[in-house]
Amino acid sequence: MAKSITFLSNYGGAASQLARLLHISFDEASSFLQAKKEAYSGMERWKILVTQELRRKGYVKTMYGSRKHVYDKLFDSELSSYYERSSINYLVQSVCADYLKVVLSNLWKKKTFQRHNANFICPLYD
Repeated sequence: MAKSITFLSNYGGAASQLARLLHISFDEASSFLQAKKEAYSGMERWKILVTQELRRKGYVKTMYGSRKHVYDKLFDSELSSYYERSSINYLVQSVCADYLKVVLSNLWKKKTFQRHNANFICPLYD
């Protein structure tokens, strides 16, 4: 439930979508979205700042330096809101991926897998 609320509220979903997804009333869905908005009030401001930076620079950049370039797509009014939302998602998901790479690199450098006779199959995060 929490993942659905977070996902919908972060990417522009409405109470009607949440109600349909979770099989709850519209009022209950609205209440959940409002509670999330109040608990994480800085999220809306952060999304505005990210969108402003995206429009000014044409890309967003994670704290590790990974970039998503979308400058040419921002001029298409039908696509611009999609690329704004996907750029916000990129920042969240890419920081997780970047951090996972740092951790795995450190584990590899310290020969953690070899010391424990472990095989590395693939990284997963969610």
